[in-house]
Amino acid sequence: TMLELLPFSPTWVLVGLSVVLFYVFAVWNNSTFQKLGIPGPKPLPLFGNYLSYGKGTNIYDQECYKKYNKVYGLFEGRQPILVVGDLELVKEITVKQTNTFTNRRVFEGVGEIISHAITNTLDADWKRVRSAITPTFSSGKLKQMAVLVEKCADNFVSNLTKNADQGVMFNLKDLSGAFTMDVISSTAFGVDVDSLNNPDHPLVANAKAAFNF
Repeated sequence: TMLELLPFSPTWVLVGLSVVLFYVFAVWNNSTFQKLGIPGPKPLPLFGNYLSYGKGTNIYDQECYKKYNKVYGLFEGRQPILVVGDLELVKEITVKQTNTFTNRRVFEGVGEIISHAITNTLDADWKRVRSAITPTFSSGKLKQMAVLVEKCADNFVSNLTKNADQGVMFNLKDLSGAFTMDVISSTAFGVDVDSLNNPDHPLVANAKAAFNF
């Protein structure tokens, strides 16, 4: 056979071929941004720029922002990620060209409820959800909501001031969550829950149970 005519073992041929194919697979996407003329840190085969996150994602992002300017590309594993830090370009993508850039990055394991949120739906589902909720956020309705949001914000600041004056420690996550619940309940349902001072309200208790994945 042809394999028997080779000057070395067919096993080593298969091993070498496997190594070459694996390397090609590992680096196949690494030139994506280079071909597009987009700057960014050089990725490692298979790992991309993951190892650089060891210093902290926020620190690494700041370093890249300073080095490569407002738009750059990096890799999470083999997945190319385009980072946009230009506010005008972000507005162009998320507002003016929103029908073109319909899909956002989907994170797995967020639960059934969050998976149906507008930030996680894709394509036709995204357009359906967006068309359903758009009338809710008209300029007139937002002005009406602003009064309720300001009331909730005043209550939130009042609680922060109270804790600061008393010199007591508090859980900022709980206070922020209560503020969010007050805003949602007052603007969406017209219910004044005041979950900051009434954490045992049925609406608050059931909401916590629903989002306790």
